[in-house]
Amino acid sequence: MKKTAASAALAAILTLTLAFTGCKAKEPEQAAPAAAEAPAPASAPLAATIALKYAPDPPVALKDTAFTINVTGADGKPLPGATVMLDLSMPGMYHGENRPVLAETAPGVYEGKGILTMGGGWLAKVEVTHECSTAASEFRFDAVDK
Repeated sequence: MKKTAASAALAAILTLTLAFTGCKAKEPEQAAPAAAEAPAPASAPLAATIALKYAPDPPVALKDTAFTINVTGADGKPLPGATVMLDLSMPGMYHGENRPVLAETAPGVYEGKGILTMGGGWLAKVEVTHECSTAASEFRFDAVDK
């Protein structure tokens, strides 16, 4: 009797865990679909041009820096409605996460403010997602101490 109650309790815990974590039981393996039946990739590369500007130029350590990211589509027109992420880091040194919040201020223009913790070489990684497609660019720049 104790074994049955313990098994039932364990099954209930596992069921709740799977329900809350979104896991599904593994389905039986099936033969791979033929090439014509292959599912489309979850996301395709985004054909976009990404430009980064900052003010002041050069950025000053420990002061607000305004970042502006312009995104244009393959047709050269501004790309509105994208999700744009900016990740600032200093290669070779860990300064914690530095991801300024960006907002679209005009079609294809995304702006936000951030603070660089010290002078020296910085790396800005920009990722743009639009309609399940993603593009990314990296920009290197220097900040000064004043």
